[in-house]
Amino acid sequence: YSSRGIPVTVLEESRGFFSLVSALKRHITAGEFTVIITHGYKELFAAVASACGVPIIHVTHGFAEVHTGFRQLKMTTYRFLEAVLCRTVVRRRVVVTEE
Repeated sequence: YSSRGIPVTVLEESRGFFSLVSALKRHITAGEFTVIITHGYKELFAAVASACGVPIIHVTHGFAEVHTGFRQLKMTTYRFLEAVLCRTVVRRRVVVTEE
């Protein structure tokens, strides 16, 4: 997008969920976003937590990872919440496949 003159801001998630929410809120409050594009459940949750009326587009890349035990329960819960949010607050959903 930036190569076409569309400003893009990438927020790093590696510092943790609450840092992501905080950074997103700062950018939204400053009026720097017209749309939020998310690529994973953490980003989607952060966007919903701080969207303040900014449209959200969610990109799904698939869930190829197989988990067991508590991690499986946690990921199943995240996927369920992601599905609910995509049906209720996400403006558009883009699905990426190999086909």
